[in-house]
Amino acid sequence: MLEKLRLTVACIATTADERLPELPLLHRSLVPFLSIAASFYRLCLYLRCRLYQFALLPRRRLPVPVISVGNLTWGGNGKTPMVEFIALYLHELGLPPLILSRVSFFFSRV
Repeated sequence: MLEKLRLTVACIATTADERLPELPLLHRSLVPFLSIAASFYRLCLYLRCRLYQFALLPRRRLPVPVISVGNLTWGGNGKTPMVEFIALYLHELGLPPLILSRVSFFFSRV
């Protein structure tokens, strides 16, 4: 079910505004909700950035370099092959890579 929702949201997100009326009714009915959610998310990110900018949220410096591979989409964008490529490249340079993965239990399949 979550996969179907992901595909629906992806379909809406990749549709140009002038073509939204061509979407099925169910898809179009989600547009206002997604627009509100996106605006709220944008506001939260803005506030979070400002809190860091004014040192109201603590910054953490790690003792080792960190490479973060990720984005806001759920899957199918090549993150795993990219992590493998980076790890092999670092290994060839003589740098031991450590890969950490955070899997959200909410979206994982049982």
